Amino acid sequence: NITYCDFNSIRQVSVKLFNNIDHMSKGIGFEFSVLLTALLSAVCCVIVALIINWQLTLIILCTAPFAIAGSFFSKLTAKESKNELDMYSQAGEIVQEVFSSIRTAISLNGGKFEEKRYEKKLQATHWSSVRKGSVFGLLTGWVYLVAYIIYALGFSCGLFIMHDEGRKKFSFSDLFVIVVALARIVSYAAFVSPFFQSLEESRGALPPVFLLIDEERKRSINEAQILDDASTDDEDIDINGDIQFENVSFAYPTRSDVLALQDLTLTARVGEITALVGSNGSGGIHDRFTTERNLKQLRQKTGVVNQEPILFDTTIYENICLGKTSATRVEIETAARQANAHDFIVQLPDKYETIVGERGSQLSGGEKQRVALTRALIKQPSVLLLDEATSALDGASEKITGRTTIVIAHRLATIQDAQRIYVLANGRVIEQGTHETLMAQKESRYCELMKAQQSERKDIDIDDTTDAAQMDDNNQKKISEHVRYHNGSEIEEEDKASLVKNHQPVLWRLLLMNSPELVIIIIGCVSCLITGVSQSIYVVLLAEAITVSFFSHIKRSPYK
Repeated sequence: NITYCDFNSIRQVSVKLFNNIDHMSKGIGFEFSVLLTALLSAVCCVIVALIINWQLTLIILCTAPFAIAGSFFSKLTAKESKNELDMYSQAGEIVQEVFSSIRTAISLNGGKFEEKRYEKKLQATHWSSVRKGSVFGLLTGWVYLVAYIIYALGFSCGLFIMHDEGRKKFSFSDLFVIVVALARIVSYAAFVSPFFQSLEESRGALPPVFLLIDEERKRSINEAQILDDASTDDEDIDINGDIQFENVSFAYPTRSDVLALQDLTLTARVGEITALVGSNGSGGIHDRFTTERNLKQLRQKTGVVNQEPILFDTTIYENICLGKTSATRVEIETAARQANAHDFIVQLPDKYETIVGERGSQLSGGEKQRVALTRALIKQPSVLLLDEATSALDGASEKITGRTTIVIAHRLATIQDAQRIYVLANGRVIEQGTHETLMAQKESRYCELMKAQQSERKDIDIDDTTDAAQMDDNNQKKISEHVRYHNGSEIEEEDKASLVKNHQPVLWRLLLMNSPELVIIIIGCVSCLITGVSQSIYVVLLAEAITVSFFSHIKRSPYK
């Protein structure tokens, strides 16, 4: 949904989706099956205890409110998990932003700045994790506390019941079964408490994902049809006609109080180049609103080239094929010639199989625009939109005739051949005509802009003159890499010997890396040791308590 992208960062959305869906899968996978097993086991234990002696069972079940109170800690865990995921998504957004513009960040010496910005987000994540761990520790301690209460209450009350009813009606083995069965429920809770954390994290991860899914229904009426290849209209869209804007007003969703277009009225004739000096908006096609059209077909018949086009990290050939997946080699080369891109492509070392790099980083700005124009022309669009794509228009305007072309430009030298020029100010058309008629009006806004730009005008084909130098730089890089590769192979044995000599055990290196947290690590290790020993002590004390209770009951009982 394009409107959703105006309100939300795409980088943050991608990080949220990956992290949240991962937590969701944990919550509905193995962990959920373990929780279900524990729940069924708890029900069975209660049923068995009720069958043996319902009075003692009900007494012990009075501790249920204490166990239910543990859900408070679960809610706190879910809350902190949600906060942690939100902070991680914001931190991940920074990482993606920096890595996607790593050259710019390095050239501006922004490494330390970006590192501090990332650490600031991680600091909030750190404290969310600390709070979540603390709450989870309280939950675990609470579970064991309830278990000890069950043992104490069960054996104390059970011995009184045994004394009153006699060993024939209620034996010590019955008492032991009831207490252990009900205490077993708490043991299950202790065992699955980590899974409760996964379940709560899953619950915290659900709302953002569902919110993203629901956005399509809230903000768009036909956006889902774009991804549905089977969706078709009864009537095919025909855009081989004029495009008319009649009293169009438009505001961006993020700035709804500011109108980018106000009562805009203009016409883009078929087969002509219409230039806009200012903002653009949306209108109607053939006396029908665009919202009544199949949005998928509408986009298929519309080609767009931006000032900073996006190319994917693959070959030029595959980037062009994204415009039309079934395009043949001949169609691609024909479109490249129309876009004035074929000549520079064939001069590249791998021609159409050249890797353009991330976001087309291996190509100049003009080359990227021409590849993007080729990608737009390959599907033979009826409407072509060029948004500040000056390099794409240079030398190609006479080859892209036969379709409705709308050029949005601030560089007026590139639109002199346009059959119709509209000058916009404050969202309204203030002047219109050809280049000659507008220049004839000495006091026109267009004439003032042209004179101002002519004083600073440079060669508009500067991209072409730098292609050869860039190719030389690329060749030098390849040669340097080749030399480094062979030099590296010569000193490979020496490097291996140095690595073996300076090698340190992994555990020791991990301890050195975590030296700032040495105090916390020591406290954690001691706590783990105490917890492990306490279980052994608990078993011994339980056996002694059972022995003492059993023999003391035999001495008092008349049934010897």
